Amino acid sequence: MLSPLAASSERTTTQASQVSGCGSWHYTCVPGEMELEDPQDLRAGFRKYLRPTNERKQMSNKTIFKRIALVAVVALSTGVLSSVPAIATDNGAAGAANAAAAEHVLNIATRLDAGSVVNATEANNRSVGLLNNSTTLTTASLTSTATMLSSGELVFYTIGAADKSVSLVASGGTFTKSAVTGTLASTADKTQVSVVHFNAASAVAVAFKPNSGVKVGTVELYQNSSLTDPEDAAGSLTAASAINAGTVSKGTLIGKYTITVADTNTVGVYSAADSLCNLATSTSSAAASTDSAGAGVIANGLNGFIDINLRDAFEGALTGAVIIEASGGAGLAYDGNYTATSAAADFNLVQVSTDADGKIDVARPAALANKSFTTSVTIKFNGVTACTKTIRFQGEVAKITASDPVIARTGEANTEAFRVAYEDDKGFPLYPQSGTTLVSGVANTFITSVDANATPPNSTTGAKAYGTVTCSSSFAAGSYLGDGSANLQLQYINTGSGNVVKSNIWKQSCAGDAYTYSASLDKVTPTPSSSVVLTISFKTAAGNPANAYNAVSGSTTSLLSVTGLGTAVSAPTATDKADTADGVKRYTYIVSATEGDNTAVVSVPVVNSANSAQSNVTLTYTIKSSSTTVTNAEVLKSIVSLIASINKQIQALQKLILRR
Repeated sequence: MLSPLAASSERTTTQASQVSGCGSWHYTCVPGEMELEDPQDLRAGFRKYLRPTNERKQMSNKTIFKRIALVAVVALSTGVLSSVPAIATDNGAAGAANAAAAEHVLNIATRLDAGSVVNATEANNRSVGLLNNSTTLTTASLTSTATMLSSGELVFYTIGAADKSVSLVASGGTFTKSAVTGTLASTADKTQVSVVHFNAASAVAVAFKPNSGVKVGTVELYQNSSLTDPEDAAGSLTAASAINAGTVSKGTLIGKYTITVADTNTVGVYSAADSLCNLATSTSSAAASTDSAGAGVIANGLNGFIDINLRDAFEGALTGAVIIEASGGAGLAYDGNYTATSAAADFNLVQVSTDADGKIDVARPAALANKSFTTSVTIKFNGVTACTKTIRFQGEVAKITASDPVIARTGEANTEAFRVAYEDDKGFPLYPQSGTTLVSGVANTFITSVDANATPPNSTTGAKAYGTVTCSSSFAAGSYLGDGSANLQLQYINTGSGNVVKSNIWKQSCAGDAYTYSASLDKVTPTPSSSVVLTISFKTAAGNPANAYNAVSGSTTSLLSVTGLGTAVSAPTATDKADTADGVKRYTYIVSATEGDNTAVVSVPVVNSANSAQSNVTLTYTIKSSSTTVTNAEVLKSIVSLIASINKQIQALQKLILRR
């Protein structure tokens, strides 16, 4: 406990320090709180290797000591163990060795292997009830956190520079113990301690205990760099007491911990928000922070993986009954070192463990080899479902579908001439990158070769494969003849089973370039401002649909043009080609808002110049409203017609009267 001494104000007490030998420094130690420490503590020396990559997810003690052993072996084998530098700022995880103290950096004692100990030698300090804490610190860290049990005590420590003050301020609790090199002053309510050392750095350590019922407390570190040199121990004590009394500023806030006091009812109880349960890969050596890309769909012949790291609400590692089950008879193996399992004997229908931190290896049932299979893996902790993950195992290729053929150009190889899709036995898409060939004997004199996977399928975008077709060169590319076709079929050999799968049979055509063209509209009486589709059909010299590879629109004077049809939605551009298997090209236009008869002209200079018999195509169409409302023009026309009819009847009546 802090000892009250005389001070310069009624609200301030002081603890005068007596110099005594404690460790390697002359520290003032609290009686009964000093404990010798091995200066070669491996955990202190290797603390920097133990800090987790995800600060919120602290390591389990098991993982910490595994890494301690690994690093120690590596260091000893290379002969550099004694030269590893201490980390001067960052904390370790709860349970690790204490970080080395640094000037005006507020560290927390993460060492937990004994009761609460407060000592000016930082390695000797020990907290009680620390559940987790911030691990990355800098000078002026004001957002550090710690979580503790309400029955615990947290020890904080720092070093102050000569002729500067160090003040520690508590809220939601009190400082129950302290240790210092020099003299220390404490307020009567034990919520603030201050130290001013006159000619050397001052090591300071305090123990914080939360008040009864408090849920959140803080410990703050202040520094005043503008003090007058106190010259001696008495002056240091006077200056520290003045800071506590408020007559001298405690200075600038340079460090702060927000401390959450845990409800003991939730300590050791699974918390989904603070745990990890993610689809992973075989190579992940720690729990995946999110589902790994593609880890939910497993290629034929491979296994799936799930990483778990179950924690309580205070991010503490859990120890209890972990039960892992999977639907459909999937095989399960589990390893607490995040190591993929290879031994068949390690797989069972159910896995039971007390280790809540490791890698689950999931295998499809042997009876479903090469078949599509989906399983749901459920992880329970102490009888409560922690998480469920679904993994789909792909089967081998069971179906090939060729589709979307376009007319290839005579005399050359034509890319993207057709598409190919692959499926397993349940209809799920597959994406083999090779292995598809043309069934022997289906090519002919028009089509000489086919590359079914010229552009392989893409598993990321879901795109089908594109195939290349090579047409006979008996007619040179650019001719207007050489039309022909072949019925094609593909086959794929599954490498695992040797099973051969054949595609549908489809007609693949080759044709010459466009030699004639015609045009039509989808509407001959469009309504005002409506859209119409112009279709231009291109034919070869033999009268067959032209290929989809030769440009029917050039540039400048040879650009395909359409006049008199309104405003283009998709206007002709240079290098336009027939874009279907029927040798056609389509454009969309918005017609005028004015009703009446109209004429449109379609000109394809590329074809006109190749065939002197081909001329521009003229289309007529009528813009007419579909409304049933009578317009003023129609009313006037009807009145004129009626008057003319009446006049004729009057003239006829006059003639009849005169005859009598």
